[in-house]
Amino acid sequence: MLASSKIIGFVPTKDSANARSFYEGKLGFQFVSDDMKRGVAFEKYPFVQDKELGIWTAPNGDKVAWFKDPDGNVLSVSQHK
Repeated sequence: MLASSKIIGFVPTKDSANARSFYEGKLGFQFVSDDMKRGVAFEKYPFVQDKELGIWTAPNGDKVAWFKDPDGNVLSVSQHK
């Protein structure tokens, strides 16, 4: 079923080699590229600790930053401990 479908997936991961092995080897997906996130400016909210970068750190150490897409929708990226 997946082999005949046209899908695009974005996989954030801490271990790209392990993730690539799983998605290619186990699921049969085709690898396209391994890109770093680039080109967005994080929103600067008053509640974030890192005022310069716009990154909020949760009490458990997780980090979140928010940015807007071209339509003004607020999206976020997060790093979990």
